[in-house]
Formats: sequence, structure tokens, C-alpha cells
Amino acid sequence: MKKISIVFIALLALLHTACKDALDLYPETDLSDISMWKNAGDFEKGVNKFYEWLPKIMDNNDASVAENTRYGIADRDKLADIVIDNGSLNNISNSTYNIPATDPYYEGYYKRLRAINYVFKNAEGYAKPEEIKQYLAEAKFFRAYYSFLFFADFGPGTIVKNVLETDAPELSSARNTRDEFADFIIADLESAIADLPTQATLPAAQNGRISKGTAQSMLARVALFEGTWQKYHLTNVTRANTLLDKAIANSEAVMNDASYQLFYDARMGAESYRWMFVLESSLQTNPYKLTKAVNKEYIFRNRFDENIRVSNQNVVHTMPGAGVTASRKMQEMYLTAEGKIAVPDYKTSLNSFLKNRDPRLADNHRAVLDLYWEYALGRGDWAGGKVDSLRASVRSYDGVGFFNKKFASERLFTNATLDGMDVPIIRLAEIYLTYAEAKFEKNGSVTNAELDLSINKLRTRVQMPALTNATIPAGSDMKTEIRRERTVELWLEGHRYNDLRRWKTAETEMSQDLDGLPFMGGSAYLRTASVFVPKDNKTVTYTNTYTTNKGVVNAAGFALREAGSGRKFSAKHYLKPIPSKQIEINPNLKQNEGW
Repeated sequence: MKKISIVFIALLALLHTACKDALDLYPETDLSDISMWKNAGDFEKGVNKFYEWLPKIMDNNDASVAENTRYGIADRDKLADIVIDNGSLNNISNSTYNIPATDPYYEGYYKRLRAINYVFKNAEGYAKPEEIKQYLAEAKFFRAYYSFLFFADFGPGTIVKNVLETDAPELSSARNTRDEFADFIIADLESAIADLPTQATLPAAQNGRISKGTAQSMLARVALFEGTWQKYHLTNVTRANTLLDKAIANSEAVMNDASYQLFYDARMGAESYRWMFVLESSLQTNPYKLTKAVNKEYIFRNRFDENIRVSNQNVVHTMPGAGVTASRKMQEMYLTAEGKIAVPDYKTSLNSFLKNRDPRLADNHRAVLDLYWEYALGRGDWAGGKVDSLRASVRSYDGVGFFNKKFASERLFTNATLDGMDVPIIRLAEIYLTYAEAKFEKNGSVTNAELDLSINKLRTRVQMPALTNATIPAGSDMKTEIRRERTVELWLEGHRYNDLRRWKTAETEMSQDLDGLPFMGGSAYLRTASVFVPKDNKTVTYTNTYTTNKGVVNAAGFALREAGSGRKFSAKHYLKPIPSKQIEINPNLKQNEGW
């Protein structure tokens, strides 16, 4: 195991809310107390707070406290059209929400902004500015990052660069324009890039902090989002192209940084993609005993450690169970192993839909009656051999969606909340996808050489044939295939909702049936099937209880979670509404169009 740096251990310990109060993330006195900002270490400690706000895999939309006003990355995908939550319907996903009086995500942004701006206020007049420029750059990164999360959902807000007093004009001013707010985010990121160390030069004692590559990656994300928004919503080609150029340039900078590499181990082959997401610091989570120290793909992550800072959430239990499942649309986005479009085989057996498909389908999903090692028992034989567990929920499954495998660990957990898996907020795969998409959106085409520099690296990892201009699947086009690759590669990493809105396709995609398992005539899911479970030394049997319990099947023959008639995404839903109390407080705020 690679040793974790002492300072990073200290940072993790500060973040470890299970054993230490969250107030440890604050400086020893209040952020507003200028007397405590005496040296670079004080600024480092002050900035540490902003790391604690980063998303987990699941946050369950818990906005009960200001520091938790966030969506987990998997929660974020529930807002769109590819995740079925068998537990509850999502009013954002089905567009049934109304204007709230208050919104913790809206108000939480300005609370965070105030805390971040205190760093800049306390830096005024600091005698040795060179000592703290890295921490000021990190603060600018976080101001940009949290501003972008706000911007993506609500559109532009009021730009606030200072700690506001009660008579500050910003408190009664109108919202800034979309261009002004986007440029504010971009300017912070460009300033941060100038003063941040590269990953390669980041001192070992500061491993895990924001680097130049992190800020370049974030700028690529922001520029692609706003560039495509300008193109498809506002038809402003000039501004769109300027932003797409920024997305390309910053993607190239990260792609050329040898600090980052796609995670791949020849022994794992195509399953490298699968095992990457469950790596931990010291415990065995894969057959080859690789730890997260070898993973150079994660550029921006919320870092956890099974010994120091655990996630405190039930990821390893919920993810492979019925809590997070995939829609039929998600399953059918995966191409065949030959790179063609074809409906999966739902009729031969319960797991035939996984056969002869893009290996990421089997990496991300599994069939009913698939045997696997359960977290409560741990994997019995890492070198291979027979699995020893089958979840009870699989034996009599009456849910709607296809089971998820991503983030599902197979190691022994005495408590399912004690995992130390990092949360991939930005990884190199996204940068390759951003580069290819920005090239296409800017030029109307992408060359085979550009595809080889980007998307085809992802395909090579999972042993899929290369995408070229000559091998676009019949019935498709290059834009569709670039978007398909993005959706498949980034499943459950929180991108789909933003992608559908920036592409201006949400009116179509999110107004369709949200359906899952196949129950049409001849479906294997209508037949009884059995499997022998070595652990119990007995055979267990699957019988369909969905239709016998009068679960709804749509006209296409799939288990229906929500009918399209109840999923009416309209033009106004591209942005969430401003809370009514905010407009009561400041009448100069203008509500988003349509609300």
C-alpha cells in the first residue's frame, strides 16, 4: 500500500465527521475573525472547509443542514431518465414540482459563497501574499465550482465577490445576465489555473488538494455546458464557439498532462472499468489487490478512506440492490460487442440481455439470479471460483428496473457504511468525452484522429471496436454516438440531467415512459428459473411476482414506473424556479421564464 501523506491524513481526519465534529473544518475561531488569519497554515485550514461540501455517491437529497445542500452524484442521475428509484418518485424527474417558498440549494449557495469570500477578505493586506496564493486559488476554484452548480439549475444569480454587509447593493440588485454570470465562473477558474501547482509538482504533503489540472478540467466542463446551451437554446453561434474553444483547449491541456491516466490493468481487461470504482486505500476490493494509489484517472474527487474517513452511507448495500436500478432506455443505449445498434436479447434467459454487448453493460449492471459476493459475507475466493452469496431480494424480485453493479463492492463489510471509496467528481474519461463533443459541436464534424485521441481510448479499455466516421452504426450519426458514449461511460456519475438540458432534448427524452424489465410475450422474466447457491448448498428459484402483483406493463411490454403522460417536461423546466420568498425579499429579482 502506498503511504498516504501526513497532511492528507490530517485533512481526512478533519473531514471525518463520524468521529470528529464537523466544526473541525472551520478555523479555530469564526471565519470573520481577522485576528486568526496570521499565517499560511490558517488559510489552508480555512480552505479545508470547502472540501467537506463536495458530493458523496448518495446524499439522498438531504438538505436539512446548510453544509449538506447538495445532491450525491447518483442522486443527480435520478433527476433524469435513466435511473429508476423503486422507493419513490422524483418530482424533478417527472416535472411535477412547483415554485417553492424556500429552497435550501438556492439559499445554501449564498451561505457557501459568503464563507468563501471571507478567505479573500482576510487575505487583504496579508504581508506575504506569495505564501497564500495557492489557497486563494483554491478558494476561487471552489467559488467557481459551487457557482456552476447553482448556475446549471437556476441560471444566473447575483454575482457576489465580497462579504456583504446589511446595506450592500447586491442584496437589492437584479440578477446578472447569463453571460455575466458564466464569465464570472470562467474568470475565477482561469485565475485559479494561473496560481495552482500542477499535479506533478504538488508537494506530497498536499496530495489530494486542488491542482491546475483540476481547474482546467472544471473549466472544460463549464465551457462545454455553456457553449452547447448557447448553441441550442440561444442560437448564439459566436459565443458558443468561443466557449467550445475553451473546452477544447482546457481538455487538451489535461489530456497532455502525464499525471493523469485511464485506469487499466491487463489482468482485469475490460473489467478495469468496473473495479476502478470500488478501489480503497488498504483493503482488498479486487482479485489483484490493487488499491486507489494506482488510480490516476480521478482528477477531482471527494476522498474517503476506510481507516480514517468513511462515507457513512449505505452505498455497498443500496447500489447492488433494488434502491438504484436502470431504466430500459439505459440498457438499450449499449451497443453490441461489434459496435452496432440492436435490441438486447430479453427472451433466451434472465441474463441474455448482457450477452454480446459493450462490456460496460455487464460492468455496470447484472441480471436477476446472478450470483455474486454479498457485502455482509465478503468475497470467498479472490482468485476465482464459485460465488458464495445471493441476495434475498434477487430470489423474488418484483421491482421495475435492471440491477446496478457500479460502486457495488464485494469485500467484507461488518457495517455497510464503512467504505472508503473515492467519489469521482471529474475523471479523465469525462475530459476525453468533452474534447470529442466540443470538437464536433464547434466544427460540425470530428476526425478519426481526434476520436483516437479521445473516445477510442475509452473503447479500447473495454475492448470495443473504434468509432470512426466510416463505422457509425446504421441508423445513427456522429453526434448521437458521441452522446451515447458519454451516457454509457458516465452512468451514475451525475451528468445525464445537465446533458439533456444543455442539448435541449429534455422535452423529448424526459417526457417518455420510464420503464424497466421486459414482460412482453416470450420474455425470460415471465418464466421460472433456478440457480444453485454454493453457500447454502441449495437451489433457489426465480418466479415473476411483478405482473402477478398487478405491476403495470406498458404497450411496449416493459415494467412501467411512470407513464410518459405523467412526465411532462416543458420549456420552463430547463431552469428551476427562484424561491418565492427570495423575490419577496428582493423584488428586483426576475423569476425564470415560464414560472
